Amino acid sequence: MMPEAVPVPGNLGLPYLGETLTFLSNPFRFLEARQNRYGNVFKSRLLGRNIVFLAGLNGAEAFYDSQNISRADAHPFTLVDLFGGINMEMFDGPRHFALKSMALTAFDRTAIAGYLPDIEALIESTLQRLEQRNEFSAITELRKLAIAAIAWNVMGLPEGSATEAIARDYGLVLTGIFASGPDSWHSVRSGPRGAGSCARSLPRSYCRAASQSRQRWYFADADG
Repeated sequence: MMPEAVPVPGNLGLPYLGETLTFLSNPFRFLEARQNRYGNVFKSRLLGRNIVFLAGLNGAEAFYDSQNISRADAHPFTLVDLFGGINMEMFDGPRHFALKSMALTAFDRTAIAGYLPDIEALIESTLQRLEQRNEFSAITELRKLAIAAIAWNVMGLPEGSATEAIARDYGLVLTGIFASGPDSWHSVRSGPRGAGSCARSLPRSYCRAASQSRQRWYFADADG
């Protein structure tokens, strides 16, 4: 006998629009307020899609159980576009497992040990450079440092104008993601370097870098 389904608490809001505007105005406050009101499982409607939010350890276990959750077609089109199209986190079953297993080889203990000398040298050179400045934005510099470390260790792309451009684009994309509602959309989405344009340019930037320095990739073709 199948257990009786328990209604999911929450509010779907207006047709299609749902609670999209409230979510965009402050995503973190939106999630915190509804978790306090409804618990670790609640529903809403965002961008025309009915969504169930899960929190806590039990929610995480349920989410990562492939018998409960399907990743295929689960992402809103805006996120698919942001990440440059379909990626391994949007597959289910053996295909997802195979791609994820390949990716994780770039983050095992041996791989990380190989990254550390270059990361330590990059941190030291960055601190020496910042020491000469009267003031700087810690958030901006830490973002540039993280991107430079990833770009060099994963793709062999040295710190320079290319990594600076990627860091700037990421800053605009983050601004677009966390913009406080429709009044901010024009400033972050319009123009050739708006958040939407930058989101689409980031995958291309990485692809160009990867094609120029494939020898440093930890991923191999099946025949490699």
